[in-house]
Amino acid sequence: MTLITKDRGTYTQEIRFVRERFNYFVDSILEETNNKEAIEASDIEEIKNAVISMVEAKKEVEADKLFTFLIRETQSRIKLSNLPLANFASAVYLRQLYNKLVNYVDSITKKDTETTLHT
Repeated sequence: MTLITKDRGTYTQEIRFVRERFNYFVDSILEETNNKEAIEASDIEEIKNAVISMVEAKKEVEADKLFTFLIRETQSRIKLSNLPLANFASAVYLRQLYNKLVNYVDSITKKDTETTLHT
């Protein structure tokens, strides 16, 4: 069993890796991808399976590493015959940046709230 970990500031959240949840995660990113109609479903399934194999081979994976694994696996498959996969890799990266921004804003908001409470 692989645990997905996420630093929550004061504690580390650990949840069991679930294939169905990961597949939903990838599918939601695909929905945000420009020119998604040009991406072969078989390419996305191969990427999902490769990343699932990487994750399940480990005892623990940081949640942010899921983005890294997806980006690397997708980039390794980009060729002239399937350039739209570059759009998918970009969508994964954008989602990763968005999550980092949200986490940063949350941490700032939390610090501001703690400072206000202590003054």
